[in-house]
Amino acid sequence: KQNSKENRLLLNVFSINYNEIVNIDDNLLDIIDVKIFQASNNLMKSFPNIYHFKNLKKIDLSRNKISEISDNINKLVGLQELNLSHNQIRDFPDLCNITNLKEVDLSNNKLVVLNKNLLGLNTYT
Repeated sequence: KQNSKENRLLLNVFSINYNEIVNIDDNLLDIIDVKIFQASNNLMKSFPNIYHFKNLKKIDLSRNKISEISDNINKLVGLQELNLSHNQIRDFPDLCNITNLKEVDLSNNKLVVLNKNLLGLNTYT
């Protein structure tokens, strides 16, 4: 469904799992908005520029090579599920603005310290 106000394609699911994707062109990401973004089992080293997705509820970027997560993740205020397992993340920002978050999977990363604000969520898995 085309959103004429922002001229973006509104999708329920955008799934590019099990490929060899290293990077997703920002020009593609600029023309879509999705509820579920799945890009697991790829070769991405950075978190994609999806901070403008207003309808985003679920992100699965598991099994990539992502090492850093920007504070911009807090722009995803409607996010409910975040799976970043099996990456190379060493540090993770506060998730203080994402009040609807219900599930966070950071297993199998390189985390050393978790910020207290991440653990201060109302509910988390």
